[in-house]
Amino acid sequence: GGWLAEATLWAEWVHVGKAVASSPSQVLQIKPAGFFKSTQTFPDIHLTACEYGRQYHRRIVAAGSNGTDLPTDVAVPCTDWEDIVLSMDTEVQRIISLAAVDSIPAGRHSGVGLLRPSQRNQTALCEEIMSGKSIVVVNGQGLPERIVSVVIMQVARADGRFLAQVGKYDNMRTVPACELPGLKRESSELLGDALLRLRRTKMKPLADLVEVLWSERVTTTKRSKQHKVPSKYLRDVFHCRLTSDFEAPTCTALQPFTEHRMEVMMSDADSIDAKPEISEAARQRLDRELGELARREVFFFRYGSKGAFYAWLSQQEFDLLSSAQGEHLASMWVGSFGRPPSEV
Repeated sequence: GGWLAEATLWAEWVHVGKAVASSPSQVLQIKPAGFFKSTQTFPDIHLTACEYGRQYHRRIVAAGSNGTDLPTDVAVPCTDWEDIVLSMDTEVQRIISLAAVDSIPAGRHSGVGLLRPSQRNQTALCEEIMSGKSIVVVNGQGLPERIVSVVIMQVARADGRFLAQVGKYDNMRTVPACELPGLKRESSELLGDALLRLRRTKMKPLADLVEVLWSERVTTTKRSKQHKVPSKYLRDVFHCRLTSDFEAPTCTALQPFTEHRMEVMMSDADSIDAKPEISEAARQRLDRELGELARREVFFFRYGSKGAFYAWLSQQEFDLLSSAQGEHLASMWVGSFGRPPSEV
């Protein structure tokens, strides 16, 4: 089953099409007045329903921006249960999360492991829920899941390269970290608001110079090592392009990196090929790649007391530098940047 024209419960709505059944169906009509009256008997349910409606309405208003579709009677963007809960008021999130933790009897399993954590892990999870650090919901299969939402930007050029973070700077230290720029959604934050926050903090030099072309959601579910419950990770990737060149401090690899290119090349080649020797062609290819990295222009974006180094990478370079095989290469390259350059 599914909803049809759910927006009529939460907003003044004009239907944008005509629904026709293609096979025998059953339809249950819900009238707003009766629905809201029935929730008033249960304070927590009434509070949750009101907050759900407020968040649903926010999405109707925001639909069509940041690469999302316009709302229809069939679907309103970003109104999955997890999305709605992630942007709810903190008190309502606590009500939903604590109910989800208590909903599963001991011993019940799913494909990702035992759902009932130990008393110690359950207490720790409830403490995180009360502090606003964790959100747990009951999914469509009736199983509890911890929800983590991350917003990511992939800014690409016409040549296929994209702007990737290659290192982080914090507490006077630079460490390798090859990943796309992103951040975790805060409580009560819409996707569009999280994207705006990312642009104005970590990606400030190009905050007003990017156009969102389209977005996609990558969802993974795995058992949390810390909480011992299934966790669903929602990665919303916004694919963007630059509308103009940006300005930021730049640097390149220092001499120590270029002097040790052969050492890096041999150690990485051994780990990649799993052979004691590599062909001359492979040696030349790796040497060429290292030489290109040594000359690559690197940008420094500062946000507060922290910052990050960024470079235009190909997909192949990104895959290598973010893998275990490329860890030594990334460490050598990023470690050669020295102190962050001065801002322009």
